[in-house]
Amino acid sequence: MRRMPPWFQALLATLALPEFGLSTVFVVAFVSATLLPLGSEPAVLGLVKLNLDLFWPDVAQSQWFGGTAEGSDDVQIWLSRQPPGQTWSPPLPMTSFQRMPAWNPVLFHEGKQTWLFFKVGPSPREWVGAYRRSEDGGINWTPTRFGLGGDETIAVTFGTPDGQTCYVWTTRGEAFKSINRGLEWKAIKTPWNAGGRMMLAFDRFGPSNAIAVINGKDLYHTADGGGTWAAVKGIDIPFEITALHWNAETATLMAGARGMGVKVLSLHGFLAPAK
Repeated sequence: MRRMPPWFQALLATLALPEFGLSTVFVVAFVSATLLPLGSEPAVLGLVKLNLDLFWPDVAQSQWFGGTAEGSDDVQIWLSRQPPGQTWSPPLPMTSFQRMPAWNPVLFHEGKQTWLFFKVGPSPREWVGAYRRSEDGGINWTPTRFGLGGDETIAVTFGTPDGQTCYVWTTRGEAFKSINRGLEWKAIKTPWNAGGRMMLAFDRFGPSNAIAVINGKDLYHTADGGGTWAAVKGIDIPFEITALHWNAETATLMAGARGMGVKVLSLHGFLAPAK
């Protein structure tokens, strides 16, 4: 598997400071997506230092898939934690499937809940979605649960403050809903046609308030975690959006524009009540 070059590790260490929160994630994602020749496979190595006010206090977590080679039977998901003032923990196996590789882990954190989504299967055409969840900052995890279909998971949003109702969104615009904190999932309809390309950005101080971009141009807004959406109409976007950062308080969308840098869009007056 390809090792992250030292100069990029140094860049992450410089940018990934806790006080920058999700703004740092946006910068790192934008740089890696538009400027760095890292290959065609998804960037599955992630390092996010979690902000005290927004996430589990000052705990850094890193996850990756590793084994003999990508797609080999012994490839599994691994995780390491770094509590405040301590060194990184030894790699912890998050999966242990016999003669079955695991792929493309995605970590998502909100409040005291940490989600690990990944794929299991001999090849991308035979992938099955799976996930585990932690409520103590990654110390203890639920057993692996299966059943999520669709493509790559990009985000989890919450319809209720206690996390009882939550939604999963995929890169192809598919949506899944759970009303029992992720124990069971059901595919739900969306106001857009699934099968395109979806990006999603939620507000760092109000994660239930989010913007979705479909196929790089069409905008949708939700204020309840994705239970209802409203199309953002009347705003012209003369470029393809490649990365997002959303501030609901100021109704400002920072968008990475392919070949044009970062554009700042004001959505004041364009957000209709979600239906």
